[in-house]
Amino acid sequence: TVQLWWGIPAFDDEIEPSVSVKFICSHNDSTREIEEETVGCNEIGYTAGTYCDNCERWVSGHEDFFNPHKDENLDRICDICGKEAITQKGFANEEKTAQYVLYSDGTLDVFGTGSVFVDDIYVGEEEDDYRVCVNEFVKRIVVEEGITELSEDAFFSFDYVTEVKLPESLEKIDNRAFVYGQPFDDFYIPSKLKEIADGIFMSIRVSNKFVVSPENEAFWADEYGVLYSKDKKVIYAAPTELGENYAILEGTEEIKEDAFKNCKNLKSVTVPESLYI
Repeated sequence: TVQLWWGIPAFDDEIEPSVSVKFICSHNDSTREIEEETVGCNEIGYTAGTYCDNCERWVSGHEDFFNPHKDENLDRICDICGKEAITQKGFANEEKTAQYVLYSDGTLDVFGTGSVFVDDIYVGEEEDDYRVCVNEFVKRIVVEEGITELSEDAFFSFDYVTEVKLPESLEKIDNRAFVYGQPFDDFYIPSKLKEIADGIFMSIRVSNKFVVSPENEAFWADEYGVLYSKDKKVIYAAPTELGENYAILEGTEEIKEDAFKNCKNLKSVTVPESLYI
């Protein structure tokens, strides 16, 4: 029997490749000794994983630590224990008026009141040596009603997010609220949003279009999904899949920095006389 550090035996490549590994199944509290083949990794060996017939899952190795529930249909209910499949939860601002919950389907749900800032999400206590960041599991962000601001770097740690849902209560989005990562298909501008930091669209990439609530008094989007100010004097950003030719609306006076930066198909732009260049 060898000592494990979350599935990593404490031995080097000189050890016989077939070793006796003792593990505890977290679902049925059973303890068994099994023979497990190991392979080299960074000059140490590690178990390939052990399949538990009772749990119908691999329980040895990293998978059990990163994702403690089995949720194949992604209904947020563990297929084994029948309980809500939560990976981690915590506070989403210093005032502790907002909280977050990371579900097994990759949804980061943020709720409460006030501003929001979610730093790296870890599994394990802070004092534990095996504490590990699980940011890569966040695929979708849902901000619930009551949240009024996305602070600077609010969700900047999550590189794999491809969808975000914002509440009508949101009033402000600060710089780098989202990471320079995966592009969103659409990006919705809710009704009460009135302030977007100038540099935000350096980090937000939208493929298809910006969609603005008809009740919003600060922003407007044209039929191509290009985001303007409500009075159409300022262009904030254009979707990356904008066509080859685009005519800026007459009356437009300003184009924000990087507004057309990622428009890979764009070949020509018609500029109105109202635009000062």
